[in-house]
Amino acid sequence: MGNSNKLFYVVLISLFSSYLNAQNYEPQKPRPYSEDIVKKAEAGDSGAQAMLASFYFSGSGVERNVEKAFAWSEKSAGQNNPEGLVLYGILLMEGIGTQKNECKGFEQIKKAAELNYVTAQVTLGNCLFNGTGVTKDYVGAVKWFEKTAQTGNPQGQAMLGLCYAYGFGIEKNESKAMAWYRKAAEKGDPMASEELRRIEKNAVSR
Repeated sequence: MGNSNKLFYVVLISLFSSYLNAQNYEPQKPRPYSEDIVKKAEAGDSGAQAMLASFYFSGSGVERNVEKAFAWSEKSAGQNNPEGLVLYGILLMEGIGTQKNECKGFEQIKKAAELNYVTAQVTLGNCLFNGTGVTKDYVGAVKWFEKTAQTGNPQGQAMLGLCYAYGFGIEKNESKAMAWYRKAAEKGDPMASEELRRIEKNAVSR
């Protein structure tokens, strides 16, 4: 699975969580696909359109249909809904339900990031870091990782740790790398946990 496709699932989880919190539902009892959501989406509710797109992509409560997922994400993005913009952007970058267009996908994610949507900001940082839809830019990536890390986002914290560990776009600093890795690992980030073990193992073998 590519980096951007992995990010799609991070976005999907974030989208479900934010929607459930807004509706006061218990996390262990997530609200399923429903005609109520469909009606809201058809009436032009951009949040419901983004949710419907995620349902069609995942096949949660409805038959999986990536073309419909793309269509609803496009409608949501057209209203500058940040969640819709990210979903739309990643589907474009992956070519899921539509023709692949990494540059156009990047632009959608950038719009959402500028709307202060943290998931979009992490995704944008990863695009810059990997050169997905844009020229690789480690310094630019670090800017977004720092911004999201300060909000407590574990993916942002882990990626900032990685940049400090290897000197990507910022001066190499192992102590800062470990500090950010620890913060992310405490929240269950697997990459941060793996990198911490690597650093600690290397320290013992010196």
